Amino acid sequence: MKAFLKTLLKKSAVPVETIETLYHMIPDSLIYGKPYRDMLAIYRQSDHWDEHELKSYQEQRLRNLIHHAYTHVPYYRELFEGNRLEPRDINTIDDLEKIPFLTSHIVRERWKDLIATNISLFNREMAHTSGTSGPSLYFYFDKTTIPIERAQAMRHLLWLDYRNGDKIAVIKGQPLTNPKKIVKYLHGSRELRVSLVNADDQTLDKIVRELEHFQPQFIRGWPSCLYIISRWMLRNNQSLIPPKFILTSSENLYPYMKEQIEQGFHARVIDGYGQSEFVAYALQCSHGKGYHVQMETGIMELIPYQGEFSEIVGTCLCNSAMPFIRYKTGDLAIRQEEPCPCGRKSSLLAEVVGRTSDLIFRQEGPEARQALSQCTFYNLNEIKETQFVLEDNDTLIVKVVPRKEFSPAVKDLILREVRRCLSTSDLKIIVEEVDEIRPLTGGKRPLIIGRSPSV
Repeated sequence: MKAFLKTLLKKSAVPVETIETLYHMIPDSLIYGKPYRDMLAIYRQSDHWDEHELKSYQEQRLRNLIHHAYTHVPYYRELFEGNRLEPRDINTIDDLEKIPFLTSHIVRERWKDLIATNISLFNREMAHTSGTSGPSLYFYFDKTTIPIERAQAMRHLLWLDYRNGDKIAVIKGQPLTNPKKIVKYLHGSRELRVSLVNADDQTLDKIVRELEHFQPQFIRGWPSCLYIISRWMLRNNQSLIPPKFILTSSENLYPYMKEQIEQGFHARVIDGYGQSEFVAYALQCSHGKGYHVQMETGIMELIPYQGEFSEIVGTCLCNSAMPFIRYKTGDLAIRQEEPCPCGRKSSLLAEVVGRTSDLIFRQEGPEARQALSQCTFYNLNEIKETQFVLEDNDTLIVKVVPRKEFSPAVKDLILREVRRCLSTSDLKIIVEEVDEIRPLTGGKRPLIIGRSPSV
């Protein structure tokens, strides 16, 4: 339905901007069609399911997926036969461990063999990762995947008291359709899109003024972008009418970022975890007491990594075009056993750590680990932005964008603080003054870039 509506509007004689306004006036229930409406209906029910009902729903979807993958996906037929497995051998979530992991390397190597032979080109659409942790990975979704993902996004908003007509500002580091603009109003959907490709004072001033005029009830965005804007507002004594909530996603939300964002916007931050592959999602509710695993759309396995950390392995339950089963995400999380005060019975994560490169482990063992995100120098007035680059096992480069001048005292403070967090004197630490932290291809500015093969 979405593609049909876009094609219909594009073929009309109406000006492009008018077409876009008309398109965004169409409700999501019509744009994304029956899969969207059906998924929202399931979410309304599953919010009240107990653990057994959630697991039963997952396992029914899993059995359907396994039968489809074995019958129509060459890679899985070969994998099952090579491991002497048949679809009837995978009946429960526990049975999944019989299937070897899928990795991004395998996806690239066996790309064609992972495409379902019974899903035509017209019934699938291309998607890709942002390329934050390496080259972009391309894959197919079927025609229901995106609508289901949009229903999940709406579910999250409904958890946070979203009302029809509430205005939403979306702030990312990607350029808009017109790269010369930094803001774009979508009047039909009551949405303001903001591009923070450049983070100079003039751009930040314009963005804040636009937000002040728009007065959104919700702000969604990448943590790095919201952090930069909030620091600018605090430094310049600027404030906005507080939104109901700030929703962060797509990047790691570090404690120092969350603190500054909440101070700058005078609103609580609610985080969400997911990935472009849509294999495993977890969202905070309004209590913010852990992350609710979205069990209706995927199966999340937590594979022991080191100490309290587990790697997230996901199986997407809503993509028949190119199924990802037991896909290693490379992300780390900590399990939560205590239930959430909201009463929902889904599995919980206490914390999402992010990529394995976000941690440096000393040779003595995982008990000695310290996270670079625990450093306390980020909010110094002299510093505009920071980024860590792990060049190899012995060298860490700390890139720093100074606000005006970079004093030797500040440099010494950074060195001391990094060594304190890492609890080691073996690592060579280089503090490098730079003019800017250049965004990666997808527009993100990750705090840590791991180039070492061991991280």
